[in-house]
Amino acid sequence: KILRLKCTVQGCSNIRVKYGVCSRHGAPGKPKCSVEGCTNISVKGGVCGRHGARQTKQRGICQERFMEQVAALKDYGENNGH
Repeated sequence: KILRLKCTVQGCSNIRVKYGVCSRHGAPGKPKCSVEGCTNISVKGGVCGRHGARQTKQRGICQERFMEQVAALKDYGENNGH
């Protein structure tokens, strides 16, 4: 069983994150969106997805190499009587 230490602030039962306190009591966490009034976590460029950050999927070269390997295996099987 993993031992999770509690926040050192009296009366708080949250799990401590850093410096002995939980995120509610001042432990640094993930950066927030820079748009005023927004409490979402920033994704890219200091803003969240709702305010303009675009997440791109990692396809491109890796997917192309994978497809080339699949094609090569198919060719190998066809050329060797499989």
